[in-house]
Amino acid sequence: MGSKTRSIIGIQVSFYSIVYVLLYLLVIVVSNIAISKFGLQAVIPVAFIMIGFELVIRDRLHDMWDGKGLGLKMGLLVITGSVITVAVNSAAMKIAIASFVAFALAFTADALVYHFFNKRNRLFLVKSNMSNIAGATVDSIVFPSMAFGGWFPLVSAGQLLAKVLGGVLWSLLFAAIAYIYHRVRNNND
Repeated sequence: MGSKTRSIIGIQVSFYSIVYVLLYLLVIVVSNIAISKFGLQAVIPVAFIMIGFELVIRDRLHDMWDGKGLGLKMGLLVITGSVITVAVNSAAMKIAIASFVAFALAFTADALVYHFFNKRNRLFLVKSNMSNIAGATVDSIVFPSMAFGGWFPLVSAGQLLAKVLGGVLWSLLFAAIAYIYHRVRNNND
């Protein structure tokens, strides 16, 4: 989905990048607060619904920002999500820190795999879901260990499965929306 860029305080941004950034931050903050409030029992539902979505949004941002400060922008986004979480609910500090570390490491793994498949001109569904496996694996090991202070292999395995399946579902939905958007746009031209 292409879009025209606009200059905001001297920085070129597109409508879609703004929407994706806002959605990303919303997902991170809501996920962190939900896990802070409901604890370990919330990690698998949050992983399926919210983090699967986050993984796909991250890949859309990767496409938009590749070669344009991707690492810095994603790093700032991850930090911002954690800061907003603590600003909204200071009791979520431990979860926000665990989230920051896990997302930073997961982003690195995800970006390396996404970039690998991107160089081979793979479809978004392929590169997104393959990179989601890498990012979800790292996140599913790091986050529960830091957030809850121990090794929870069943939780990590459940999270991994939920994130990957959630990512597949969200990537299919994104692909369907993009397909419909392009069909409608081409029919109107």
